[in-house]
Amino acid sequence: MLLQGMRTLFFLKILLVGFAIAGSRAQASSPVLTGPRKIVVGIVSGESKEVFEAKFLPFFKAQWAQCSFCELKNLSRYDENGKLDFKALVPQLEITTDDVAFLFVNINWRYKADEHKALVDFLKKKTQAGVLVLGTTGYPKEGESSASISKTVLGQVPDLIILGEINERERLALTSYYGPEMLTAVKPPRDFMGQGLAPAYFASKLAQNFSRRLPQDWLNHFRTQKIKSRKIWPQVEDFFQ
Repeated sequence: MLLQGMRTLFFLKILLVGFAIAGSRAQASSPVLTGPRKIVVGIVSGESKEVFEAKFLPFFKAQWAQCSFCELKNLSRYDENGKLDFKALVPQLEITTDDVAFLFVNINWRYKADEHKALVDFLKKKTQAGVLVLGTTGYPKEGESSASISKTVLGQVPDLIILGEINERERLALTSYYGPEMLTAVKPPRDFMGQGLAPAYFASKLAQNFSRRLPQDWLNHFRTQKIKSRKIWPQVEDFFQ
């Protein structure tokens, strides 16, 4: 009787060890998304340092009032007058983007190879490495006419998520760059309407939801959700349900 009980106990131990091994293998083979961790959003903006600190910092702070793990990192480089130093921008990005969850490029220009090739090459390298990059449609410089996004800097980068802004009547600004390269055009909260903050609003929501998916899965998710929505301009809630 004692011998039989010992045998039963022995086989039970074997079964428990087997279940433990199987469980650990399953966990190792399937990536598990952990809870919220620090999400750093790297932003490049064409605004002056003064305007950036007065406009964007308060905006993201308000959007992230309940997000303790969201952080904004300004990647822009300024000259002595506080204006964007474009010539120093790419070298700055090369050494300051390793810790960001995704990039938000809040500026766009009509593409000129002699001026913008280095930035385009940098952004291509990032998207090819699986880094998610958001960008704005942007607006022409003073004296320039609007044009297709395909003729802009960000339009040269495959797999870059381009976002526009619409007003309360769901119309694009007449001066905005335009084209099918846009993922969508976003309607920002009413208090921020018409200030060019719609792409920033999208970026703020992405940061809050970023841990829900693996970084490399977001691009396909956005494209799939756009098709599923069947809307001309899917809104933020359509992408983060």
